[in-house]
Amino acid sequence: GTSGAKKPRAKKRAVKEEPAAAVASASSADEEAPADGGARVACTLFVGQLPYKATAKDVEAHFLAVCAPPVSVRLLTERESGASRGMAFVELSSESEVHSALRLHHSCLYGRRINVERTVGGGSACEKRQSRIGLLREKQGAQMSRKVRELVEEALPAACEAEEGQVTREDFDERAVEFLLSVSPPVAEAAIAEMAGLNLSGVRNRSAWLMGVLRRFVAESDPFGKSKEQEEATGDGEGGGQKGKGK
Repeated sequence: GTSGAKKPRAKKRAVKEEPAAAVASASSADEEAPADGGARVACTLFVGQLPYKATAKDVEAHFLAVCAPPVSVRLLTERESGASRGMAFVELSSESEVHSALRLHHSCLYGRRINVERTVGGGSACEKRQSRIGLLREKQGAQMSRKVRELVEEALPAACEAEEGQVTREDFDERAVEFLLSVSPPVAEAAIAEMAGLNLSGVRNRSAWLMGVLRRFVAESDPFGKSKEQEEATGDGEGGGQKGKGK
């Protein structure tokens, strides 16, 4: 009979750790929130996609370029080998320094575009914790999108106010905004300022033409030479932490 036959054991599938889970598990292992409400965590950022060769000193120097000291870096490493996991926590002195540090989101370190995000402290890598991290990412992405749109409104006139051939706010469509969200804020600001001086007289598809100019400008201005969007299309670079759009 078949009653005594052993059923084949189902093979365990390796589950690829999602970015939010990676942040959450790293946070619980490497951050301890203070009992007075978590002031330390509020001034701590998670840094992902770091080049594996980057040391804590390298990360510290990168952040000191835009932040006032002290900058404390906790580089996450493999337990057995001690090798970098391509992720780190950066602790800053104040909320104002956090805002300065967030400008390094999508900046380049050793030719690798890094992600800089807020994080949360306390607890384990549970669903609630991952949800909080997701909300923080959405908030950060919305803030960046709003900043790009504000820059466009400041630098460019509305179509009804523009002179002939002048780049307008309407020429900067959703695709252009999304593209600028994939590069560092300083590069995005410089690109918008550059577009304000262009003349589009005789151009039929203004938005498409503008997009091509934006891509060339970013390629020439960005130290990495590529936007995150282009990097993902070619699969270039090596690093740890999050993959995909770290908005």
